[in-house]
Amino acid sequence: MTSPSNVLFVVDDFAKGGAAVVVYNLIQRLDRSLFKPLLCCLDDTGVLGEELKASGVKVFYLNRQPGTDWGVIKTLRQIIKAENVDLIHAHQYTAFFYGGLAAISSLFKNLIFTEHGRHYPDQRNTKRVIVNKFMLPFTARIIAVSPAVKQSLITYEGMPGHRIEVIFNGIDCHKYNIFIDTANKKKELELSPTSLLCGMIARLGTEKDHATLIRAMSKITLKYPQARLLLIGDGPKKSELENLVRQSGLADKVIFTGSRRDIPELLAILDVAVLSTFYEGTSITLLEAMAAEKPVVASRVGGNPLVVEDGDNGFLVPPNNPEALADRLLQLFADESLRKKMGQAGRRHVQQQFSLNQMMANYEKLYQQILN
Repeated sequence: MTSPSNVLFVVDDFAKGGAAVVVYNLIQRLDRSLFKPLLCCLDDTGVLGEELKASGVKVFYLNRQPGTDWGVIKTLRQIIKAENVDLIHAHQYTAFFYGGLAAISSLFKNLIFTEHGRHYPDQRNTKRVIVNKFMLPFTARIIAVSPAVKQSLITYEGMPGHRIEVIFNGIDCHKYNIFIDTANKKKELELSPTSLLCGMIARLGTEKDHATLIRAMSKITLKYPQARLLLIGDGPKKSELENLVRQSGLADKVIFTGSRRDIPELLAILDVAVLSTFYEGTSITLLEAMAAEKPVVASRVGGNPLVVEDGDNGFLVPPNNPEALADRLLQLFADESLRKKMGQAGRRHVQQQFSLNQMMANYEKLYQQILN
């Protein structure tokens, strides 16, 4: 019997973001008769990494130092050799940079790079373009999670379009098909049972543009005083956003929940899910909300138009436009039947186009093609 191939997943920060969820699901669902997963975290293992470690997955933490940490490349080379790694799957550019240099110095060519999203504002980085030319000959496949991300790699990274494949992110819809006591869950968050709730699950960072959503709430609460906003996540912009909430007179209307592990339950109590971002690849949080049968309002950027079919399972609005965002949220708050109709359409869309099974099949097929 042939032993499974050793697949090393290289990530930067495994403590936050949709990319971490994707990698976690990949590792959990890999066919163990074909592949043995290992995880290497450059910066932080986070809760998800600890869960994988507890389940028996070997997890390496490299404690990357600021700047270019050449010691990380040396350690990765040692891991490749000691663990008899057959395939490296790097997620996000930092992991690709270190994984690529380790591959080059090890004469190792079974390297996959998946790009999940882009920084805002997106711009050409000449240093990256030069480095990419050296790394591409050692890269077996380049994956983008949406056509928009693929175009960014072409435009800003100088990567050849014919070398880039698109594999959409996917989620397990069954995880979000739950029934809870919504009154008790609201009570846990000190919310009234009659509150109208919208919520956004995202890292509190510049590119997610929570400020636009907070400004939209100023208009919404004029018509619906019982409306509340849940901001689910943590990040460097938290203090700045808390100040904006106070200045906007919304201190009792906006709840910062911090990072949470009860996302399906929080989605269950929302009336509408929001993503007022400047850029996205294939948003895991949008897919999660739609799997939970919630209508969504998202900015028309990146891969969002592939996930949100405007007027069918949600609404798309221009980015950085609090008025347009508020108008669509008000429309959904006013129409319970529309919310239900869009929520059901969203779940069907995710099941058909963004299932975890389809994502797993695509990646496992890719792994086998490279290894064979």
